[in-house]
Amino acid sequence: FFVFHFVNQYWQESKGVQDLNFFIQRDPQLSECPLNDLFYSIDGNIEQVGNLLVALLLKKFKRNNTAATEVTESIRSSISAGIDATKALDFTTTAIKAAKAGFVETGTAINGISTILNSYGLAAEKATEISDKLFAAQSSGVADFGQLSGAMEKIAPAAASAGVSYDALLASLAALTSA
Repeated sequence: FFVFHFVNQYWQESKGVQDLNFFIQRDPQLSECPLNDLFYSIDGNIEQVGNLLVALLLKKFKRNNTAATEVTESIRSSISAGIDATKALDFTTTAIKAAKAGFVETGTAINGISTILNSYGLAAEKATEISDKLFAAQSSGVADFGQLSGAMEKIAPAAASAGVSYDALLASLAALTSA
């Protein structure tokens, strides 16, 4: 389902490429992309669907100088972290941007943001808001984005079950690290 949602959503970005094989052959990164890891649960002609998806992914992320392997691994990690497959591309885009801005690995951003989303029962569409609030907490204290993301993995589930909002949790961490 994810593949079809993605292809429908991002087909316009391909600008109607008529000869997909020509498009794929022009980009050497396509042959290095770990499709089997990303598409392990898709039935049917994985090569054909995978090639189309990778071509569209690369076109989308090439603007940010993001490698094909990072994109596919990040999407797989996002889905593994509990992000709905139909929302994984947008979530992963946010996580990649947060990782680059926070000078951390994409997996660190995925873990921190998805932990807050999952702990508080929030939709994937809140990823940008969560990312922005992590950066605000970073600016208020001395902990960096990676440290805050790591802390979220340890304390967000307990804080959420105790009724502490993620705003209060991030504010508390910022205050504790600014002293």
